[in-house]
Amino acid sequence: MTKPSYPKEILPQQGWVQTIQVKDILKTCPLAMLGHLLVGTCKECIDDTAGEGMEFIRRDVLPLKRMANLSCSLLGTYFSLPCFHFLPDNKGKEPWKESVGVSEEMLSEQNYSYYPEITVVGWGIRALESRQLPYPRLFAKKTEFEVYQKSAVDVAAERNVEIVQQEWAELLEDEQNKKMRVADFKGETRCNHAPTLLNYWHFTIDLYAANDNDNPLKKISKGWSEKMATNLQDYLCRTFVHLTDEAQVPRIAYEHICEI
Repeated sequence: MTKPSYPKEILPQQGWVQTIQVKDILKTCPLAMLGHLLVGTCKECIDDTAGEGMEFIRRDVLPLKRMANLSCSLLGTYFSLPCFHFLPDNKGKEPWKESVGVSEEMLSEQNYSYYPEITVVGWGIRALESRQLPYPRLFAKKTEFEVYQKSAVDVAAERNVEIVQQEWAELLEDEQNKKMRVADFKGETRCNHAPTLLNYWHFTIDLYAANDNDNPLKKISKGWSEKMATNLQDYLCRTFVHLTDEAQVPRIAYEHICEI
């Protein structure tokens, strides 16, 4: 079966700025949103059994392993809700750079997937950007803890947030391993423009540890990163907009964020 034609309006174009900054988006549209594709019907993806109008995204369709670099698209510009039926694949999902220009030669069926049944959800960028995510971390040695805390203090200053100074002697023992002590830290989320060859409007929701302001987590592992990812997953699953109509999407003055 032949796939429907890929939406050319979301392809990168020559002359567009490579990096869209969140601060520039929020200047023109404080209510701007990122949208995310859930594969399946609303009944399969969203749990509405709690009553009183409460809805929750099912954790199995938004699992912990996807909390690192969660794939989204910036709404309110050229990217419309029907575009979520199409998902770049293979070469189509490779990173795009401004020097590449127009990438229509990538529009072969092998470079994108098409999903007829989808559910689209969205989140406000303002609430996601720099959202603090508490997590506990285990340490076996005082020196390891002190080095980590020092770097976390430095990063907190860069982020302009406060950090609680902790003392090794006051840290609690881990319940399962009495040789380990538990210290509490706060990471944060960031919304980063990550254009692909077939989607200029692609963003990722990224997780940053307390001690690293430059490199987001690439995967979720057992332990402290899983705790931070669970914090984000909880927020995304309970605080979202089920997007069914373009009228729900705040429009962005895109001429201010990209040169067309």
